[in-house]
Amino acid sequence: MKVCVKRKLFVPAHLGYRERQMGAHIKPNSNLLIEIELMEVLTRIIDASRRHIGNQ
Repeated sequence: MKVCVKRKLFVPAHLGYRERQMGAHIKPNSNLLIEIELMEVLTRIIDASRRHIGNQ
């Protein structure tokens, strides 16, 4: 995905909140349509000598 690009994600109810209601706007068994936009990409250099299994 490129910076400043928008994508719409469809999440069917069985993969989302299922029978649970989330707040006042997401009813039980609702399909979700989520729009995201990549604003920027941040990177960092990880020093391999300081990296241990289990640390993130």
